[in-house]
Amino acid sequence: MKKVVIGLFVLLLFASFVFAAQWYGPLALKHTWNKKGYGFCPEQSQCLVSSSPNANPDFDGDPSKYFTNPPGPHCIYDSQFILDDYCENGKWTSRTKLVALTLLDFAKSKSNNFVLFCDDYETAINQYEYMVGSGSDRILVEDMLKDYRCYQYNSSERTACTNNICVLKYPGGTAIGTSLNTLIDDSDYSFLRAMNSSTDACDNAIDSTSSNFVRCTGWSKSGRAFYSPEINSFIYLSTDDTIPSAAYYSAFNSFFKNKFDSMEDYVDNHVNAPDASSLNFSFFKDSSRFNKIYYSQQLNKNIFAFLEQDQTEFGYDYVGMQFEGIDLGTNPCENIFQSYGNGRGVYCDSQSGSKFIVIAKGAGNSKSPLVEAWADLTGKLRPK
Repeated sequence: MKKVVIGLFVLLLFASFVFAAQWYGPLALKHTWNKKGYGFCPEQSQCLVSSSPNANPDFDGDPSKYFTNPPGPHCIYDSQFILDDYCENGKWTSRTKLVALTLLDFAKSKSNNFVLFCDDYETAINQYEYMVGSGSDRILVEDMLKDYRCYQYNSSERTACTNNICVLKYPGGTAIGTSLNTLIDDSDYSFLRAMNSSTDACDNAIDSTSSNFVRCTGWSKSGRAFYSPEINSFIYLSTDDTIPSAAYYSAFNSFFKNKFDSMEDYVDNHVNAPDASSLNFSFFKDSSRFNKIYYSQQLNKNIFAFLEQDQTEFGYDYVGMQFEGIDLGTNPCENIFQSYGNGRGVYCDSQSGSKFIVIAKGAGNSKSPLVEAWADLTGKLRPK
């Protein structure tokens, strides 16, 4: 009789636990933005912020808690972000990617001849050591870009004030865009100050409910300025033009998807061998950040390249490049790309046709020289 009572107690306890639990499944395994942590979120459209047992589900959907109450929320919702890391329907990407796609959409509406480059400020722009402001309010622009000056969400945590810089060259003009980690009207570190403009130039756009980039009516310099309150990002055009309505998904499909799919096919068919650590490129298919990119369109000639840094479980940096309709000369794999570091970590063999793909990776003491030189092989390369 005693065994029956104990068995009945365990059964009731189990039943009450199941009744009290909330069933979410089936759920897909998710990773943190740097792919170092894994776990689950209650909704498929959410993104995993922290796999730490100390992450607080009560903070879910509140990115500010990442700074005020670390490790912060367990998950955040679609279209929310923490610094440059942006949750896009359950998958991590970057706000820099959204800025880049906006600029590409604009460029395509103007011409079939343009070049876009997004990277850190030291690589993307050639002039940042200049002063703005006057008197005691003067400030060195580089300090606004490199130093951890900006406080986050009423916390003591400081970060860079901006993320990577995108520069677009199009017929007749130049554009600059970046996502911001501080308020556009911040009195000390607004990016508008770096543009030598008044910090109230975009006041009309701050409270806008539009999901698009809104023209800053207080901009008094040449060209036009635009601000997106939805993704806290800024774009400047040197010409008197407008920014198309936001259409990130269709722009991604138009500019990146087919090219990335070709790279992924090449990796699957010619590179990836999971049993050999040096050839394990199983992470490649999950590339999503796209905050360091190069995109060149010259009539029927195209280059698309991206660099992902420390975005794998083992901390690899890797590069994907595709050259289309471009004459790279005889045996470009050996003569151009594998000449970097004697080809260490560089894969581009077994190709023919109008497309040419280059894949490279490196980490720690085995960094690939080609990864280190990716900007030289995109922005500075002059193919025929």
